[in-house]
Amino acid sequence: MKSRVFLTISILVALSAGSAFACGPYYYAPEEYFMYRGGCVPRVAFDETVRENCLLWQKQSGRDILLDDIYQVVYKSSIEDLESIGKAASLRKNSFTKYLKQDNEALDFLLLAKQCEKTRSEMSSPWYYPSRRDPHRMSLDEVARKSMSVRDGRFLGRYALQAERALLSLRRYDDCINYWNEVKDLLPDDVITRMTKRYVAGAYQHICDKEMAKKLFGEAGDGSGVVGCTGAKGIERLEIMYDYAPDSQELREGVESIIQRGERNEEKFRPQLDSALVFCQKVACGGRVKQPAFWYYSAAFILHLLERETEASSVLAKAERINDGDELMKESVRVFRIWLNARLTPYSPSYEKQMVNNLRWLDELIVRDYTKVSSVTRENGTYLLRTNIDYFYWNDMMRKVVYGAICPKLIGNGRGDRAIAFANMADNRLLGLEGQIVKSIVGKETWSLEDYRTKSVFNWYDYCNESFKLIDTLDVDFLKKYIAELQHPTTESSRFLNARGRRDVSFYNEILGTLLLRNMRYAEAEQVFRTVPASYQSRLNTYPEYFEYDPFSITEAPLRDKSDCKLAFASRMADLKTEISMSKDPDRKALAMVKYATGMQQSVTGCWAYTFYGKSWEDAHPQYGLTYFSRTQKAISKKAEEIYLQALKIAKDPEVLASIHLAFKNMATVMKQYGETEAAKSIKGKCDNYYDYHLERSEHYSKNRWR
Repeated sequence: MKSRVFLTISILVALSAGSAFACGPYYYAPEEYFMYRGGCVPRVAFDETVRENCLLWQKQSGRDILLDDIYQVVYKSSIEDLESIGKAASLRKNSFTKYLKQDNEALDFLLLAKQCEKTRSEMSSPWYYPSRRDPHRMSLDEVARKSMSVRDGRFLGRYALQAERALLSLRRYDDCINYWNEVKDLLPDDVITRMTKRYVAGAYQHICDKEMAKKLFGEAGDGSGVVGCTGAKGIERLEIMYDYAPDSQELREGVESIIQRGERNEEKFRPQLDSALVFCQKVACGGRVKQPAFWYYSAAFILHLLERETEASSVLAKAERINDGDELMKESVRVFRIWLNARLTPYSPSYEKQMVNNLRWLDELIVRDYTKVSSVTRENGTYLLRTNIDYFYWNDMMRKVVYGAICPKLIGNGRGDRAIAFANMADNRLLGLEGQIVKSIVGKETWSLEDYRTKSVFNWYDYCNESFKLIDTLDVDFLKKYIAELQHPTTESSRFLNARGRRDVSFYNEILGTLLLRNMRYAEAEQVFRTVPASYQSRLNTYPEYFEYDPFSITEAPLRDKSDCKLAFASRMADLKTEISMSKDPDRKALAMVKYATGMQQSVTGCWAYTFYGKSWEDAHPQYGLTYFSRTQKAISKKAEEIYLQALKIAKDPEVLASIHLAFKNMATVMKQYGETEAAKSIKGKCDNYYDYHLERSEHYSKNRWR
């Protein structure tokens, strides 16, 4: 009996706490995604002025010619292309080129415009030096003369524009102004006349008539030109722009710049938000702009940045009522409304349904636009999602709303299980959509999100994304409820969220079992792990390097059988707990308690991968305070210590007591108090300096413990 007891204790092993230090990029929070878009038309193939010019060409041709064909000829072709019209490979099939072959008047004008453009470009070169008989000056003189000679016809405005361009480049400012005064009443109110005004305004600016220059820049919608006459900065710059060019693109962009930099927390621009708020409200109510909704939206967003969200909601409602923006503007307003409602709406049974309806709309836009995301960006998708770096606007906004508003609201109201459901969709929607895209390419009908993830996505993403972090820190019973709803959804909301998230129940059951181990609910953990295939263990981010040691021993004994080791650990801990509760023999009970406490202690120290999926590097830096891992480790270690001490109190057999002390290297105690035991004899046979061994005990145990 004595020999058996000694051997049982001597194989208990302890492994000092291991650390897995995380390295990598800075991790943003999902709520840090930038929401504000402003509503300005993105600069793609051509901006609004260019588009209007192409539309005017279409109208003047009297034909339904593709705008892109007009754009390629007017803005992208060279004078050489037009001189050999139709021969350039890029223009051979161009419908506007075919039209020009039949319209000599239009072709003659474009050749003159291209000559003017080419000459002005050459004169702007840093290597250009004017001379008395400069051929470029003569060429521009000729362009000006020919253009000014045209006094009527459908291209009068276009010739006037070329005349002003040439005269301004020749620095003939008085001629530029005089010619304008002669023809301005003959010109139609269109995009070409507005473009012409910019050159005339430049001439006035050169002769120091700044008021007339600002007036013409304003009429041309050139906000930058207006400000260029004053040198104003900041809000004053916007005020002047508003006075002269209230609908200019530059005015919008100026406000957008302040808001976007404020959203990025740039210190230089935070103080400007109060002034920008007053300005936006003035413009919105002033009746001088075509789209006041943009200004109400911008004012509301500034209130949000100033943490006045209730006021922001009220102001945004004005933008919604006006509803006068383009599609991008309307979408921006709705995204902001979704955010505000998610934050401000009190929790009630209808809250979740309302939020799901909002996500339905965002999901439609994700599906609509995802194919526009570059293949390179999609290849880096899991990295971008993991770090919460801007990836794809609609998905970014869904994640911002879910993690920044919906999840905190649900958790605060005791619905952590529903928070997991929303988080699952937010983290996995694009991966599922990517799987669908692959399916459409390979034509594999059985392709699923799980197939895509297993074949194409590294496992590390599964254990570091936001939904995993959320699950990892919530009460374990929330995850139990979520898994039940995942398997058997009871509402339409659940079906919607489940269909767009990860549906691999084994993945969630494996996490559930691990959380139950962390909560020392070993019998429940055993039942859960029995539902997870043993092969699933190889997909863990901690496998196999963090399952090296036997969690029930004190020396660094390797784990002999690593197959399904979490299940084996849970089963053994559950059996030990049963043995402790049922055993009538105090010594047998004490042995079971020591082994049970050792497993408990090791599950958060040397064998921490049984209860966690990673350890933060912050755990190694006490100045940062206790992290979640450290707090859990401290609590379980304290519980284990209580069990150790209790085992020492109830044990009666000296062999058992000696073996317990030997297990924790209290060798001096063994020799002094239990010198006739098998444990003492083993010490004598191994080392003469046994008395000094008590100084080498693990630092986890206090110097006088069990003495």
